Amino acid sequence: MKGSTGYRRINELPDEILLHMLCFLPIKDAVRTSILSKRWMYLWMGIPSLVFDEKDFPLRRRPRLPLDGTDLFTVVDRFMMNHHKFIRSLCLLLTLRKNSERILLSSWIRHAIAVNQVEELSLQISYSDHRNELYELPLNSCDCRSIHHLKLRGSYFCSRLGSEVLLSSLQSLSLFDVHSNVAHFSNMLGACPLLEKLIICGCSAHADYVQISSKSLRTLSIKNFKFAKLEIIAPSLQTFECDCYPEHDENCCLNVLFGDIHSIRILDACTCICDVSDLSCLLYSPIDAPHGYAGDVLPCLRDLDIDCLHGNEWERRFVKHIIEGAPSLQYALELNSKADFDDIGSATFTRAELA
Repeated sequence: MKGSTGYRRINELPDEILLHMLCFLPIKDAVRTSILSKRWMYLWMGIPSLVFDEKDFPLRRRPRLPLDGTDLFTVVDRFMMNHHKFIRSLCLLLTLRKNSERILLSSWIRHAIAVNQVEELSLQISYSDHRNELYELPLNSCDCRSIHHLKLRGSYFCSRLGSEVLLSSLQSLSLFDVHSNVAHFSNMLGACPLLEKLIICGCSAHADYVQISSKSLRTLSIKNFKFAKLEIIAPSLQTFECDCYPEHDENCCLNVLFGDIHSIRILDACTCICDVSDLSCLLYSPIDAPHGYAGDVLPCLRDLDIDCLHGNEWERRFVKHIIEGAPSLQYALELNSKADFDDIGSATFTRAELA
């Protein structure tokens, strides 16, 4: 193999290209390349995109497993503490079982931010005991300006007085299975002044009311939520996606209050958005009749998709007047209905271009 032409050609490639190739290998296979030659011995330590998934490592069945590199926490700890180059993206998928593992995880995150200047951080945590408290990222002790994208499952961060967190460069934030109090949601958003994209999925708050406030937010996606009322104050919002809890229980529908919707270009929501009296106040002027036309209230709306319509009179009029008040509307995508909406126009329920 060493004498082959293919090997020599690969070995002549610059480190940047070899490291890019290693990014496509599972981390264990990338480490195995260290036996190829002296040049490859430590090359893997400079991989810029790292994924550590516990399913790729044996289960920790022995409490005193030797430091032989087979245990996930041992491997990651060795790797991170010896990795001093730039990391573009770091993804950790693991289960926390004891406090010592939380301490280790915090040390890796601090190292990735302070030393590796990580740009994309994805942390997907599960717990051996569902009663365990969510893991809190130690961002208050870090200069987080390098982070542009943050994805959290089963974890969160919080900015407190005297222990502030500032994600000054963060552009996208994804929250999955974050069950916390309202203050944590507000604090997380308050720490992201340039946030453009927010995804909330399977989350809940210990209150009926949650506010999402951001001047820079352009895309908001909410799915499988477990809180009753949501206030959105996002004057730059262009895309809004909202889907109720999977059971489609009417009690799970969200009451949405918008501060300003005039910049929205894409609206994709379930029927609950039709039932919001607060939103109707924005669509129609107070001097008009409840269902009277109030001009171009959604001047930028291009795509409209409303699912699970029940066909009641309010929904029929609501959808009709959204269309009338949206001069830029091009498509009404798959308006899934349980009733006949012929009076609105059959073209609005296909992918055909609206006249």
